[in-house]
This record gives sequence, C-alpha cells and structure tokens, in this order.
Amino acid sequence: NNAATATGGGGDENPTTILDIYQLRPMGLLANNFLASENTGTTNELLLARYYINEVYLDIGDVKKYDGEGDTQKRDASFEAAKKAANSYLGLMNRAITSKVGDAFQLFE
Repeated sequence: NNAATATGGGGDENPTTILDIYQLRPMGLLANNFLASENTGTTNELLLARYYINEVYLDIGDVKKYDGEGDTQKRDASFEAAKKAANSYLGLMNRAITSKVGDAFQLFE
C-alpha cells in the first residue's frame, strides 16, 4: 500500500488514508459552485454545506472505528448520522437546482 496515512491523536488502529480524506472534496467544490459567486462570496448556506460535509466525514470515521471495535450499535448510529448529514447537504444543493438545469439529487433512504 503506497498511500500515506493520517492517524488521529492516539495511533488509530484503522488509519485513514490521505486518499480517503479527499473523497468528499467534490462535495465542497460543488457547494462552492452552487452557493458562492464573485458578488456574494461566502454565504451562510455555503458555510452550512461545509458543516454537513464535515459531519459526513466525521461520521464515516466513526463508522470505521466502531466497525473495527465490533460495536455494531454505535456503528449503525454513526451510519444513520452520516446519512442524515448527507441528506441535509443534498437538500441544500437541491434548492439551487431549477427544472431548467436538470433533476434534483435523490436523497439516501
């Protein structure tokens, strides 16, 4: 495995690869394109989108952690929290999509 790892403070048993960290980056780029402009700059909606992206990232880390520990109850709770944050993000993006542009994103079930 040639990927570098970024471990949290205590030497995580399930280190997150640098590549994992960038998997959610397109969500931030999409939010920037949808919610920011040269005229408005950073808006409250853009900050909220970034918050949801961060929550998804943290919850995915928790899912990996609890799965490695065998704690299925906490793993499942983290997974549900990640889905809720992702759906909130998608709902925010859907507000910027008009029928002329195309179909809205479908939410996770």
